[in-house]
Amino acid sequence: MNSKLESLTLGLYDADRRFFISISRMNEITIRVHEIEVLRNLSLRHDFIINEIKTIDHKPTIAALKKELKLLKSDESNQLVYLEIVKGYLSMSNRKNELEDERNYYVKEIEELKE
Repeated sequence: MNSKLESLTLGLYDADRRFFISISRMNEITIRVHEIEVLRNLSLRHDFIINEIKTIDHKPTIAALKKELKLLKSDESNQLVYLEIVKGYLSMSNRKNELEDERNYYVKEIEELKE
């Protein structure tokens, strides 16, 4: 009976570990998808502005578009910094969760040994 309980407990811990690994991978994929979407949107906006500059023959409008293009380049670097911060936060959060799980596992083991 005791070995069956231990086997089930180990199976549960293994399932928890796999679950947290899956969650971590999902977070990484979500971050990457967000990065790609941001870069795609910036690229599309950049291409649109360049095409508008080429096709428009109105100097005030061209000046406004060039100003928008300059702001877009500034926005791009800000977006990339933001994405790096988010990645770092999620990475640290995942690591904290892993360490808490490991700690809880050892606390439980110690409690079982005391009994």
